This record gives sequence, C-alpha cells and structure tokens, in this order.
Amino acid sequence: MRARLIHTSAFAAFAAFLACAGAAQASGSITCHSADDNVVIDLLVGRAEAITILRTIIIIGDKAWSSDPANAPGTPIIAAQAFEDSTRLLVDFGLEAAGAVVARLRAVNASEGADFVSGGVFSFKDIGAWPVDCSERG
Repeated sequence: MRARLIHTSAFAAFAAFLACAGAAQASGSITCHSADDNVVIDLLVGRAEAITILRTIIIIGDKAWSSDPANAPGTPIIAAQAFEDSTRLLVDFGLEAAGAVVARLRAVNASEGADFVSGGVFSFKDIGAWPVDCSERG
C-alpha cells in the first residue's frame, strides 16, 4: 500500500509539473504595423505570468532587424525588456545585451465584448517614429 501511495503521489507531482510547464510554454504572436505597412514589428511571444519575447523581426522600408538572423535575415536585435497587461504593451529593443535602447514600442490595449484593439507608437533611434496598429494577435 505504501509503495502505491508513493507512486500515486509521484505521478500527481509529475502531472502538476507538466501542467505548469505547458502553461509556461504557451506562445503566440503580436504583429504591429504602420498604416502604409512600411513599418512592421513581428513578435513571437511566450505568455506565462509575464510576457517573454522569443523572437523579434522589425522591418522599416528596405531595412530589417532580427533576433534570429539565421532564420529571418536582418541586423541582430534583441528585446531588452517587455511588459504587457490588459491595458498596454511596452517593449524596448537593443542591438546587444545590456546595451542602449535603440527602439521602443508603446501600445494601449482596449477591449469590449469580443472586440479588441491595440495601437500606439514605435520609434527607432536616428530613423523615425510611426503610429502603429498592434491589434493582430495570434
């Protein structure tokens, strides 16, 4: 009986671990773009208790930046920090870890019933600033 109790407890603990691990690995995407689609910010995100940026692709005109240049060509860039809650999305981007912030995304989220919209501004140092629509979520 004791062996069965230990086995059952171990199984329950393992099942709980898998449930937590699955939630931590939940991922999706956020795409922001300017009205003329000249600027696109594509983020692959993980969502657990906090947002984690897993991949970043930024396109401005004919220039591209990517956190995964082997699979998405572009100048290397990282998401230095990110925050999202039900009302806003804030992301700072840098060219290297612990380096200066070179780009910022600031969006405000709103929802009513089944409707969801998100919009704000994206700026890139020495290049420009644009209003962006970040409503596209996957």
